[in-house]
Amino acid sequence: MPGSQHKRMISSPLDPTSPQRVFSYSSAHAHLLAPAAPALITLDVESLRKTRENQPQALPWATSMKHLLTDSSLNVLLVFIPLVLLSQMFFSDAMTFTFAFLGLVPLAAGLGTITEDISLRTGQAGSALINLTFGNFTEMVISIVALMHGMNDLVKMSLMGSVLSNMLLTFGGAILVGSSKRHEVKFNANALGTYCVLLTMSTLGLIIPSCYGSMEGKTEVRLLELSRFMAFCMVFCYMAFLYFQLRSHADFFEDADDCTNGESGEDAEGSDEVPQLPVPLAVALLGIFMVLISWLSDQLVATLQPTAVQLGCSEAFIGFILVPLIGNAAEMATALLMAHHDKMGIACGVAVGSSIQVSLFVYPVMVLASWMLNGTLDLNLRMYTTVAVFLSVIVVTVIVQDGKTNWLEGLFLLVAYIMVGVTYMFVSPKDAR
Repeated sequence: MPGSQHKRMISSPLDPTSPQRVFSYSSAHAHLLAPAAPALITLDVESLRKTRENQPQALPWATSMKHLLTDSSLNVLLVFIPLVLLSQMFFSDAMTFTFAFLGLVPLAAGLGTITEDISLRTGQAGSALINLTFGNFTEMVISIVALMHGMNDLVKMSLMGSVLSNMLLTFGGAILVGSSKRHEVKFNANALGTYCVLLTMSTLGLIIPSCYGSMEGKTEVRLLELSRFMAFCMVFCYMAFLYFQLRSHADFFEDADDCTNGESGEDAEGSDEVPQLPVPLAVALLGIFMVLISWLSDQLVATLQPTAVQLGCSEAFIGFILVPLIGNAAEMATALLMAHHDKMGIACGVAVGSSIQVSLFVYPVMVLASWMLNGTLDLNLRMYTTVAVFLSVIVVTVIVQDGKTNWLEGLFLLVAYIMVGVTYMFVSPKDAR
């Protein structure tokens, strides 16, 4: 009989004892417990509904666009994008270069905001893949356009300028800001130690081709072969680092995401971010921004040489100082803001991590891309740039080795960047030997 069957089931060894197990058991055998099933199944649906309501939801389209446009003060520079078209018809090449330069800055920052919003919906591995693809998209587009114009020296100068800008200017500025409210600032020594090892590996990959390029009897063919081999090795090292950071030794970098200098965890509380953009809008904006960045990059590269002549400055100075500021402006603002809020772990990760990505991944990938395009881009930076990068890595390593720093060391990093950068006002890329 149904009643006796029901009684036997409840008294059987399978009968759960905890409320949670009663719920799961009853739901699984709802076809046997007809009277109790509707209430239990309703409870299950209600639980799922509440769980769905508690999940973060993106804002409406209009609100999302307003948030994106007002999120950064750099967005005021968007007005220069249509001026590029006007300058091609009515103004000089220097004005076209200036408008393209200013228009690229908010686009690079906006692209970072969009990709960060998309990565909030993915796991840690998905977020890393998105950052790997779009983290330095502006630098990669400018480099590819320069490769297509045969401007290999501009690629080298802009990428190495980006490395030193983040490593010296951004990192030094973050230390200064973080030291303004305390005697000294601390950060995750394990994470920064790993970063310095990676910077040293990237420097090694640059020094070997540069030394070979300065030898007598060297050939361009052998130099290209050596550079491409080194590029494969550097990309492999970066991929190994991603596995190290995300899987095998993720605990090394845990403190890098926390508030490491504050006396309380107030700043760390409430740090859960919610996606601001609906997925269709984020994907559409991502495509629009990529197209605009590609177009403005082409205008920037095409007018660089005439601009250098009209302004009376070196192409090396424009490539080493000005062009890297396009992609680094947003990263610099983020690092300074995090340092101001006593989150030096994040600030160091933004500054030094960007240098690692460019030197150990973006530059080698550009060498391999040039190979596929039948180009001749190599890793030979020539003597001056190689020495500047090598000494800068040593300075940063010495500063972070004890896991703490102060305003004086931050100031030294800024002075080191000025010392390196000013030199490019007087030399051409081919003279920096």
